[in-house]
Amino acid sequence: MVVIGAGVIGLELGSVYQRLGTEVIVIGNTDRLCPSMDIELANAFKKSLDKIGIKFIMKSRVSGGSGGPNGCKVDYNSQDGTSATIESDVVLIATGRHAFTDGL
Repeated sequence: MVVIGAGVIGLELGSVYQRLGTEVIVIGNTDRLCPSMDIELANAFKKSLDKIGIKFIMKSRVSGGSGGPNGCKVDYNSQDGTSATIESDVVLIATGRHAFTDGL
């Protein structure tokens, strides 16, 4: 399973599936988990997620993907300029939300 987004919701759901036996890879845009969380708490949270086996690809942005009956492919670009593709059975998009107030 690939989780796009390293926020609270994606990590919570990813940790549940990891504990149920699914291999989980998280792709995050920032350099750390849960950017809105206190940095010490976020670091402690990452250590606990590392212990259960979740893998992280940070400082990366998803550039595309495809899906079908045989699985999904997620293309991503790292901030250092490299690009790669991950194949998985399922993709969870949990990129967060923000208020859209333009023009109100």
